[in-house]
Amino acid sequence: NLAAYYAADTSSQDGSRSQRYILAVLYMSLIQKDKWKLFDDWASTAVDECHWEGIRCNSEGDVNELNLSDSILVGHLPDEVFLLTSLQRLNLTMNSITGALPSK
Repeated sequence: NLAAYYAADTSSQDGSRSQRYILAVLYMSLIQKDKWKLFDDWASTAVDECHWEGIRCNSEGDVNELNLSDSILVGHLPDEVFLLTSLQRLNLTMNSITGALPSK
């Protein structure tokens, strides 16, 4: 599975590997097979996650924005997303996602 692959990937630095794992968990939790539009790069180890569709990173390479609006996502938002400690913006509008956002 994609999340396990990223967790075992030793070619990236620990922080990047952690981000990739969290994003892979998000991907596996919310995609509908063959329907998540425009996000082929999320399944590629050749593309840095800061260049993945819908992701913005700060100057240190930490994910600080996820814009996944209108992406045909369905399911429960995994808690792991909130382990992205630099995340400042999360846009999941126009999807069918359940789950609570932490108060802080």
